[in-house]
Amino acid sequence: MIAVLAIVLIATLIALFGWLGRPGEGNTVSRTVALAFPLIIVSAAATITDGLTVSTAVCSAVSVALGVVLASVLPMKGFATNSRPGTTAVVAMISTLVVLGLAVAMVGWSSFILTVVTGANRTVTIVALVVAATGFAAGGLGRTGVARAGMIAAIAAAALLLVAGLLLGTPGRAFDPVVPVDGPPLMKTLGYAVIIVILGAAHPGLRGIAATNRRKVAVGGIISGLIAAGILIGLVFLLGGSLLYPSWPLSIFNSYFPASIAVLVAGFITALCVSTVGETIDSSLIPWEGIDSAAGDTMGKVPSRPVLVVAVGTWTLVVSLLTIQVGAWVTALGVAALVALLLSALVRRSDDSGAVSGPESSTINEPRSTADRSSLGG
Repeated sequence: MIAVLAIVLIATLIALFGWLGRPGEGNTVSRTVALAFPLIIVSAAATITDGLTVSTAVCSAVSVALGVVLASVLPMKGFATNSRPGTTAVVAMISTLVVLGLAVAMVGWSSFILTVVTGANRTVTIVALVVAATGFAAGGLGRTGVARAGMIAAIAAAALLLVAGLLLGTPGRAFDPVVPVDGPPLMKTLGYAVIIVILGAAHPGLRGIAATNRRKVAVGGIISGLIAAGILIGLVFLLGGSLLYPSWPLSIFNSYFPASIAVLVAGFITALCVSTVGETIDSSLIPWEGIDSAAGDTMGKVPSRPVLVVAVGTWTLVVSLLTIQVGAWVTALGVAALVALLLSALVRRSDDSGAVSGPESSTINEPRSTADRSSLGG
């Protein structure tokens, strides 16, 4: 019961911080790590389902880092005033759905862990997490402080897990597991890694930060990869060199979970989920910036930011309540992200051609930092 109250309390505090916190610089390394965390989750989820070993853990970590770093060289520059309105709208819609799909994966993982640790009702947990994340995104304040605290906590958790694996686990069995697992086939592993890279490269939040500071995105990508490596390799060391869900060792561990530790874990997962999903919901609006002026009278006015936040938050909640097969879901997101990247390149090429043809068509609507984005479409 105390752990359940911790979930509600922490979720409410993070949501309020979005309204009462200090405005700050939006494009930071810590925000990059926050936006990349759902990539860590989706890469780890399929790996653990098929069989986690040192090699698959390293592959997952590298794919996360590479995807984020690639986003730093593909900045989202906005859209020129003469850009194709139809294609622009399709790119924005697909990008929004893809990044919200990552938010759904983050909510699914968090609600599962919280349900196991606290015994809370999963539906109620999902509603609490998404509503709080939507409130955090709608507020638009306190991003820098929350993101920085989350990054420090994630680094500390990864380091502690790795040290615990080295000291309390069996690192000597890393390449000779106590319980051998076949793991996924090589082509499936590589294919999934490519999908993670594409999802990172197409992420509008990461590309939006890269539009003003590529270095921060690259550094954030490296940190994200190290966090993923620390968490996954630490688990491998702790569990005798392999992990295949459902895991008997983890089930035994959960059965004897001390109440005090359960509260700490519940608080940490709740804060991480609410802040990360809130950042992700906010980043899903970045592709719509500049569309208002690009479309002109053809498409009409884009709805205001609060309306969009509520809309995407509601979509995230509804889909999070559904039962989703992780592999198929992430594969579909990867295909959609690739389509968005290709269409975005087409729009960019059209913008560049228009910039050459006349001075009035050379204006680019740069994505504003989170601290400056008070509204969309007005």
